[in-house]
Amino acid sequence: MKNQYFGDVGDFGKYGLLSALSSSGLKLGVNWYLTSNDTKTDGKFIEYLDKSEFIDSDVELADFLRGCIDLENRNVSEIKNFERFSQFEYHDDILDLKHIQALSESGRRKRIATRIKWFEDSLQKLSSCNLIFCDPDNGIETKAMSKIGVDSVKYVLIDEIKTMIEKGHSLVVYNHRDRSTEDAYISRFNEVKNQLSSDISLRIIRFNRYSARDYLVFMQENHKDQLNEQMDKFLSDHKWKRHFKEIVNK
Repeated sequence: MKNQYFGDVGDFGKYGLLSALSSSGLKLGVNWYLTSNDTKTDGKFIEYLDKSEFIDSDVELADFLRGCIDLENRNVSEIKNFERFSQFEYHDDILDLKHIQALSESGRRKRIATRIKWFEDSLQKLSSCNLIFCDPDNGIETKAMSKIGVDSVKYVLIDEIKTMIEKGHSLVVYNHRDRSTEDAYISRFNEVKNQLSSDISLRIIRFNRYSARDYLVFMQENHKDQLNEQMDKFLSDHKWKRHFKEIVNK
């Protein structure tokens, strides 16, 4: 997640879903998985704010995001000023490894230690939250990814998911749809789920406008009824169901 892209169409969908889940009564925390800004133009899709099919889904949210864009306040920290989200907890420390050379064993160990420290800080900051939203650039780690590579900061590590689950949190994890087949894509997430406690449930909610963005909801048994109720309500709402659908998890 990068600071300067705040307010694009993906954010509109993301905050719409989080708003629904926050109505579950669970305390929500956000771990941005914030990375250094770059020159990419990921946040260019803002024309949705001129379309009633989006605005009508959540007028207050659309007005807030438009104001941030018009004032060039496109920093993710601005969402704290949206009244509905003012009670969330946030971890916004930047996760960056590229300044650490990894050509030596000591450098590689330092990269690992840096990430561990960053993650432990996030756990401490969000310790009081029942539900944690993880918002990396790309999503859950892949088999091709190097855990000490500079691009690893764009992913949630499976070990991090395990740790958060073991500490009793339910999770919402962002994942950008890749080019694999749907079956292969979904199987990745079931492999992760199978490494967790048997009482953890998983639902996959897709924001399918412009490009597919998925939200994996890993639910603790004691949170499941509340989260399922809010997701069912959200997905059946005529204002939102044109933007979202549930992916059947076989």
